Amino acid sequence: MPTLTSLENAIRRSVAGDSFPEAQTLLRAYVAEVERQLRAMPAGSEEMSALEKRTRKLFEWVSAMALAARSYAAAELSHLRLLARYRNCAGSSHGFGTQA
Repeated sequence: MPTLTSLENAIRRSVAGDSFPEAQTLLRAYVAEVERQLRAMPAGSEEMSALEKRTRKLFEWVSAMALAARSYAAAELSHLRLLARYRNCAGSSHGFGTQA
């Protein structure tokens, strides 16, 4: 069974590599392992609080990275649309330009 540390590392690699479907699968495994560990802990223990903080930190990082990737993709798409419009305009205006 994978450890939380190995799952965290795998999740971070997947997200950093823009492999979000893999990250989603790994996150499900991570949540299952966190739940398993929580069931084994006494209620209100310091370990429980530490695990909550650890999990929250990972999910905040994943969220920030996903938002950054989405923002980057949107900017790239906007840039490509601009280039496509320019290409379409330049290709359809036969009366402009220089002739040799």
